[in-house]
Amino acid sequence: MKLTPQIHQMESITVTSNKPELWQKRLALFTKEFIGPFVTKKECKIENPEVLNFHKDPKSGNLIANASAPLNIINYQLGYHLKVILKTFDWTTNGVTGSYTFYPHFIKLKPNNKEQLNNWKKQRLDTYKGSLRDFLYSFMHHQLMNNDFDINHDNIRTMSLTEIESLNRPDFQNGNVLGFKLFGDVKVTYHNYYESTLSGNHQDYFLVDPLGNLLNPTSVSISGYWATKRVAYLLPRYYMPDN
Repeated sequence: MKLTPQIHQMESITVTSNKPELWQKRLALFTKEFIGPFVTKKECKIENPEVLNFHKDPKSGNLIANASAPLNIINYQLGYHLKVILKTFDWTTNGVTGSYTFYPHFIKLKPNNKEQLNNWKKQRLDTYKGSLRDFLYSFMHHQLMNNDFDINHDNIRTMSLTEIESLNRPDFQNGNVLGFKLFGDVKVTYHNYYESTLSGNHQDYFLVDPLGNLLNPTSVSISGYWATKRVAYLLPRYYMPDN
């Protein structure tokens, strides 16, 4: 007896796996607090949310998130593709307070035309103005008044070179770090309207590179206007208004 194989063509089948409803709710909270509370998917979107895992901390009840692979984030508003390595994410489930640490890598998107490129440049400049980086750079270069910042100087001062060297920071080389000492909350007002607060977090100093980037971001906490500016408002470390 001889069997002759026959091939039967069938319609294609798409197999999908829906994430549980609880995961979807936690993703919504994560997206709101990580990307930004006032940001739409048309402006900034996580392309691969399936790599995210969530659980509830048994002690604090906070939402904890981690990712099995780098997050691919497309920022249509600023013209960047971000590859983000998420290190920590710890947030209260009522969305009031929280913290996260991550390492971003920026890739510029290719504009469709000159008009889109010019719009990206404008959005980047608008995002930079009044930001924490703008404030720190302005403070370093004595340009607070020129850049429309007002602060209570009593609670912050520049650290001396000796003080910075005594920290034994490996990233301090040839004077490329400026240090600031905190003596309480620093109230900052931008443009006589936007109010923010800079506070010490476990230590009374923080370090800044020549472009105004925080070198030890977990050393401070921010609230007010700056706290609403999350990943969707993030610019590369090398960005400056004149480049």
